Amino acid sequence: MATEPKTRAAAPAEAPAAPTTLPTPDAPVSGAFTFTLTKKIKAHGEDISVLNIREPSGKDIIEFGNPVRVDLQMNERTMQAQIVNLCAVPPSSVAQMSARDWNTLAFEMLARFFHPDLSGEQVTLTKV
Repeated sequence: MATEPKTRAAAPAEAPAAPTTLPTPDAPVSGAFTFTLTKKIKAHGEDISVLNIREPSGKDIIEFGNPVRVDLQMNERTMQAQIVNLCAVPPSSVAQMSARDWNTLAFEMLARFFHPDLSGEQVTLTKV
């Protein structure tokens, strides 16, 4: 006896997504980027409002640590070290950042650089 194909109910219309600075699935999640601060900070004797962030290397993680724990909780001290390192500004400059700027930048860096690629496209596992 033939069975009829199962059909899925139409998904309910979704509300428009709120604007975000985090990368979308179509946007690249690696590479250098800039971050515009909402409040200027002083770095190397100059007032700055934009941080230029380079992509971290394995050496950066070895030297400064990975700011993400396995349970995906952020390690603030390690993220602070990575912000200083990757933005090439002194710790005193990062300390001047507003809480909103610090958290926004930290989560942007988390999404771009420190979140594992779980798509399986680049990882090949072999049985030992």
